[in-house]
Amino acid sequence: MDPTKVVTEIPNVPGYTPTINGQPVTPGSYTPTDPSGDTTVVYVKNTSVTVEYFDQTTGKVLKTDTLTGLMGGDLNYTTTSTIQGYVATVSTVTPTDPTQNTKVTYVKKDAALTVLFLDKTTGTTLATVNVDGKYGDQIKFSPAKLIQSFEQKGYHLIVNEFGQAGTTLGDANNGKTYLIEFERQTKTITPSDPGQPGQPINPNDPNGPKWPAGTGASDLVKDATQTIHYQGVSGVEDSVTTIKGAFEKTVTVDLVTGKIVSETDFTGQANFETVKTPVVNGYHADKALAGGLTATHTGPAKRQRHGDLPSQR
Repeated sequence: MDPTKVVTEIPNVPGYTPTINGQPVTPGSYTPTDPSGDTTVVYVKNTSVTVEYFDQTTGKVLKTDTLTGLMGGDLNYTTTSTIQGYVATVSTVTPTDPTQNTKVTYVKKDAALTVLFLDKTTGTTLATVNVDGKYGDQIKFSPAKLIQSFEQKGYHLIVNEFGQAGTTLGDANNGKTYLIEFERQTKTITPSDPGQPGQPINPNDPNGPKWPAGTGASDLVKDATQTIHYQGVSGVEDSVTTIKGAFEKTVTVDLVTGKIVSETDFTGQANFETVKTPVVNGYHADKALAGGLTATHTGPAKRQRHGDLPSQR
């Protein structure tokens, strides 16, 4: 062989595999290892073999293929079959006996998804649940109990993207993140529907937030009083008139934290009636009637002085 010449291409012959020194080579460009000597390319007829792809865990045959290639080598034999939810344990098939089926082991792919429970009000994560397993595994996780738990703690469910309970892990959900979002509930406390300071906001969550101070019935109302003081004579008691709950306010509470988030001023107005001035022998009053005052939340206690003078005879 002329050392200046080399074999530049090995032709592809359908149904045959080229070999050099008993080793299969790929058709196409080729540079001999010893350009000074002859290179002999021997074509060997391919052999057809049946390949079984089976589940390593269950032993179940998933699929069969008929492949052709050089017996005893790995050229032209490849794991061409893509089986959904599985991955082959080898990249090539190397048959050794054409009379026997060649087995290729497949294992189920790993799969996982994530469920995030979020407080939409604050943007914080309440809980993270990772669901993992193999392709085809049934998803047994259900968010129902966690949702109920957060609702008992004062949250309101607004978004639930997770509808995978009872389905199986696979391409549709592998690697996905599902959001379950809540917003914090508040409650406006009124005199007719007050809180109970120190007691659980939710009876089903005894260790949860408590009604804060300032939410009891007595905290939400204010009395109005009218006091008429008689002067100039001893022994006459003041006339005091009280209107219970004349002024009211409301308080808004975060049901998750048990903290007051806002409250109103007291509102209302109390209109008192007039009161007859008591008769005291030997004295005459400057008024027969006193009182009739109006009280507001900024001045709930009204006081009037009223004089009794000695009688003029």
